[in-house]
Order: sequence, then structure tokens, then C-alpha cells
Amino acid sequence: MQKKFPFVLAGVVALVLLSSFASALIRPDVRITDYSIRPDLTPGGTAQLAIRLQNVGSDECAYRVSVQIAPLSPIGVKGPDTRLLEKLCRKEGAQNVTFTLLADSSATLSNNPVTVSVSYESEYAAPYATSQTATVPVRGAVRLRAQVTSSLPLDVHPGDSASVQITLENTGSAKAQSISATLEAPEGISVKANSATQVVNELSAKKGTALSFALFVPKATAAQDYALRLRVQYVDEYGKAQAADLPLMLAVKAKARFSAVTEDGRLFAGSNNVNVRFRLTNDGADAARKLRVKLIPQFPFSTDGSERYVAELAPGASGAAEFMVSVDKEAALGHYALRLQAVFETPQGESMQDTIDVDLTVPPKDLVTAVFLDYWFVWAGLIILAFVMRNRIQAALSGKGKEKAKN
Repeated sequence: MQKKFPFVLAGVVALVLLSSFASALIRPDVRITDYSIRPDLTPGGTAQLAIRLQNVGSDECAYRVSVQIAPLSPIGVKGPDTRLLEKLCRKEGAQNVTFTLLADSSATLSNNPVTVSVSYESEYAAPYATSQTATVPVRGAVRLRAQVTSSLPLDVHPGDSASVQITLENTGSAKAQSISATLEAPEGISVKANSATQVVNELSAKKGTALSFALFVPKATAAQDYALRLRVQYVDEYGKAQAADLPLMLAVKAKARFSAVTEDGRLFAGSNNVNVRFRLTNDGADAARKLRVKLIPQFPFSTDGSERYVAELAPGASGAAEFMVSVDKEAALGHYALRLQAVFETPQGESMQDTIDVDLTVPPKDLVTAVFLDYWFVWAGLIILAFVMRNRIQAALSGKGKEKAKN
């Protein structure tokens, strides 16, 4: 019996060793078989990291599977950094767990390691673990913004033609190429065609460039802020065509705006120094102070070129200015567009100018006017002749009277 004991003990030890070996062979084996990032992770942006897990072990299922990620700066995790699976079985195939990654806005183009740690248990609670490093690239991104930085004139008013400078900036981490920027304005404000689209060859990261556009703001435009849009098309560093719509704001300031009509004055062809009265009205949204008006000569009209002082016109108020106007004798009958030039100050003391269109008419002459106006020299001669004859008759009568007195 004593001789058998060593053999029995040896058998027990062998059985234990065989059990341990068999246990090591029959176990779950969870592996990371693939991972992906969608979309590309860019500075200041987020992306989804999907990790594919599969049980390739001889044991049917792995239990209480825990997946944890540990990124390094400038990559972070948005939300939980751990995902749990109740079990992962071979028959069910692979499963994905997803994490949200966040790149710091100051991140540069780089490849960044993210450690993925997986722990799990067998059916009999035996613990196992594995880890792997995933590489997460931070791609360059173009980030564009635009703002109106200056204008000429400094304040844009109704009736102005203005040169507006817009600064286009790339605040991203990658350059934009083959840039085409088109300015769009709301109805009523027009962008002159020869400046509507600006082209820039390249705009590097953290750089800006100035674009200049010519605008016209009609007189009837209301004084307020107007939304503009800069439509930008470009090619990124990866050769992809991209587009961006960038909002802008243009402030149109209030300004006095004038209209004028004639109140009286008959301007026939050949008329000289006719007193014509113009009625001026401030149709704008701002007062005009120290208003001076001058009539701009234009065929067939002429004037002495002097100014008339109208004082102050509040919005909606009217005033009058009179000018001596002559009409060329060759003037054809009909309506003529004439202009008044207005010089004034805003309530803040800023000097302004404006032009006022006014309609003047050269009407046909009636018979009496035609006879007396066209043949004025005949009537003048007759009047002079009559005056001379009267003087002679008076002298003759006076001489005869003296002779009678002597006799």
C-alpha cells in the first residue's frame, strides 16, 4: 500500500496539471479586430471612434466585457470613456462599441495614440485582459469667417456709391486654395458686376486677406442694417471642393434726401432772366442744416451760378429757392431734366452733398406771347420811335406857342 501511494500522488498532480492546461485551452479570447474614425477629426471638432470586438476563443462566450479608451492630449473623450457588454459570444459574431472623440481647437496636424483596454471574464469568472493602441489622425480643416472692416465713404448713406472692404480670414489649421468669393446683397442694394466676384489663389491657416467690392445704395433705401452674404468656394488640402456661406452686415445710415418741383416761371424758348421758384422737400430720415442750393446750368438753360440759402429742413419739411433762368432761343419744346446741387450739414456737423433732379418744361407760346416775345425788337423800335415823335411834336407845339406870344 505504501508502495502505491507515490504513484497515486503523482497521478493526482498530473490530473491537476492536465486540468489547468485544459482550462487554459478552453477559454474566451476577446480581440480588437478593427477600428475606424468617422468623420475626419479636425481641430475643435468631434468624431466617432468605432471599435470592433470579436471573441475568437474556444469558449463560447466572454462575459462582463469592459472597453475603456485613454487618449492623450490634444485628443479627449466627449462623454463616457468606458463601454460595457454583458457578453460577447462567438455565434453572434463581432460587435462594435463607439466613443466620441474631441480634438482641441489648438491641435495641429498629427497622428495621436489612443490606448484601448479590454477586460472580460470566462463562464467561471476567470479574469482576462488585453490592450491595443489605436492611431487617431487630426486632419487639417479650413475655417472661414468674414467681416466688413471698412468702407469709403466711412458711413454709407442712401444714394451712395461705396467701396466696401471685407476681410476674409482662415482661422483653421489647413490652407484653402483656388478661392472664389462672391458678394450677394439684398434687393435694392446692388453689387457692381466688375467687383462682384474676387479670386484668391491661396489662403494659409491663421491668415487673412482683404477683398474690395463696389456697392450702390439707391436714394430710396431705408436707413437700417442689411444682411449681406459672401459665398465662398475653394479647394481644401485634400483636393476636395468645398463651399461656405458667410454672413455679413452693412449699416446704411440715415441721411437727408431731397425732391424738387417748380412753383412758377414761364420758360419759353428765348426767355431771359425769368424768376423761377423751386419748392424743395426733405424726403429723407435725417435733418439737413445750413442747406445751400445751386442750379447746375445745362442746355438749353443758363443761370448766374449763384447759391441760395434755404436754412434747415427737418424730415418732411419744405423750403423754397429762387433762381434767374434764361432759355436758349434754339430750345426745342418739351420736358428737360435739370439738377440742383445741395450742400448741407447733418445734425452731427458732418458735411454732405446731394443732387436733386427737377423737371423743367419749355412750352409752346401762345399768339400774344409769340408776337410780343419773338418780335420784341420791333416793338422796342416802335416805342423808341413813338417817344422821339412825341418829343418832336411837343417841341413843335412849344415853338408855335412862342411865336403867337411875340405877335
